[in-house]
Amino acid sequence: MAAGGKKRGKPVAFIDPDNCTGCAVCLEFRPVDPKQRDATLECIFLEDGTNSQLNGICAVDQIACVGCTQCVLYCPWEAIRMVLPDGAIQPTLQATGYLRG
Repeated sequence: MAAGGKKRGKPVAFIDPDNCTGCAVCLEFRPVDPKQRDATLECIFLEDGTNSQLNGICAVDQIACVGCTQCVLYCPWEAIRMVLPDGAIQPTLQATGYLRG
């Protein structure tokens, strides 16, 4: 844990509910669960949504997300991006006070 009680975090997937159509392409690219080779991690799932064009919208379990970025690469609607989890800080910002960019 970093100074000030904030935790350092790796980026996790975030799905913009306004851009997600519920096509579920991202579900096809979930990483394999290392404990069960025939199962995928349940990091992204389909949930009911009122603004969906199909069956619902996709959502991310920030705890289960391993940051592999496969969902970001394959989302045809560019509805997924990587963000720091809630309460996390970037190490560069913590160390220097500046964001690198």
